[in-house]
This record gives sequence, C-alpha cells and structure tokens, in this order.
Amino acid sequence: MGCIALYGSYPFLKKAMKKEDETKSILIVRHGKFLNPGGVVYNRDSVMKKSDWVHVSPEGIIQMMALGKLIKEKGFRTQYLWTSPSVRAKESAEALNRVLQVDNFRVVEDLDDVYCPGPYRMGMTMVELETLGGDVYGGMYGEVESPEDVAARLSRVYWRMADLLTPGETGILVTHGDSSAWLIRKLVFGSLPEPKHLRDDFYLPKAGAYVTVIGSKKNLIHSFYLTDPRGEIY
Repeated sequence: MGCIALYGSYPFLKKAMKKEDETKSILIVRHGKFLNPGGVVYNRDSVMKKSDWVHVSPEGIIQMMALGKLIKEKGFRTQYLWTSPSVRAKESAEALNRVLQVDNFRVVEDLDDVYCPGPYRMGMTMVELETLGGDVYGGMYGEVESPEDVAARLSRVYWRMADLLTPGETGILVTHGDSSAWLIRKLVFGSLPEPKHLRDDFYLPKAGAYVTVIGSKKNLIHSFYLTDPRGEIY
C-alpha cells in the first residue's frame, strides 16, 4: 500500500542535474488517494458543501510521503512547493512536505481543479462519471472551464515558478488529474487533445509525479514520469 516506484529516464536527469549552470526542473504532482464515502463527483471545494469535501486518506498520506522520500533520494534540490487550495491537494502537499521540509510552501489558486460544478450539483456519482469516460467538457453539464483556459492558467503558474528557480533547483506543483493532464499536454506537445482522449496518455494516477527539465533558454528540454504511470486514474 502506498508504494511509489521510480519509473522514468533518471540517467538523463542525473546527467542534466550535473549541469547546474544550465537546467532547472519542475515536478507536476497529482494529489494522493482520498476519502469519498458518498461517491460524489467532487470538484473544487469552492463549489461544494464543506461536508462533501474529500480529504486525503491515510493511504494517500503514505503515498505522498513515499513520493517525498523518492524525490529526496534522487537528489532533487526542492526550493518551492506550491499547491492547489482544495483540501485533497493541500493535505497531500502537506504530507509531501513532512519529508521535503520546503520553506517556500504556498497555496496558489490557479492550481485548483477544473471549474465544472454541474455534475456535483446534479448529484452525479463517480461510477456514473466513469462510464462517460470522465469527459465533462461538452457543455451538457452546464458551465465548464475550457481546456484552453485550464492549460493557460496552469502554464502561467508553471513559468512563474520557472522564473523563480535558479539553475540546479527544483520546484513542485501539486494539482489535480485533469489540470495536470492539460498542463503536461500543453508543455510537451504545445497543443491539446480532444477531451475524450485526455486520459489516453500523460494522465497522472493519484500521487503520480511527472518531471520536466527546463533549459537555459527557458525551453523544455526533457520530460518523463518519475513514478509508474500505470494504476488507478480516478
């Protein structure tokens, strides 16, 4: 339970991290597993009743602390840890920071989940959402933030952190499933897939981490999963 395994191109990372005059790294992290006894389709805490907020579970805390140990073991020099304000992410980031002990820890509103209150307000269950493939972007559930807007706000946070990092340093962004997927797609490909294909690839499981390495010209020079991308998605 809570096992976090190294997955990606770590030999490249070791080589890149030796060139401390050239590269920085930002880890994009999804929150850990959480408690949702009612099976509700959760969204941002700001659109939910407080009694329906989903909190990180004991297993999720173990996941995040294991991830923190992995990050330390692999030699990342973490200087910044920013998190979504929703409690499942904030509590996950706090568990991660029990290990990392980063002083520059802050809540950033733009790291929040995709704004899509419709399914929650309709009383939809997670089982029902899963049968639809998780695609809530067609407008049938009312107002929803567009993928382009999600990618844009997450990208602003990403590059703001990149500007603060000095070569050889690492920053971590703790966010949500769809939010992280849209950001990774935008960074890696420069374009976004159809929403129905969002979970086809580059979709982090809970407590998953994706590494991006930034070059001296403020360009993405390499990226890979730090943890195994397979596993539970929702």
